[in-house]
Amino acid sequence: GTCSILLGTFILKGLGTTGVKAILAAIFLLLTSPVAAHALARGAHKSGVKLWPKSVADKYEQDRN
Repeated sequence: GTCSILLGTFILKGLGTTGVKAILAAIFLLLTSPVAAHALARGAHKSGVKLWPKSVADKYEQDRN
């Protein structure tokens, strides 16, 4: 979603300041999103948030043992 908007901004604005900032922001999001998702999931697990009932495996619990 967000990366598509930023890519569209880049296409419309070209290599100007706004376009370059948009493409850099999209690259930043693509690089940091997996790390943020992992940190949120690990924090939720440590806080005791229950897994979805249809979860197949609890990898965080397996890694802890």
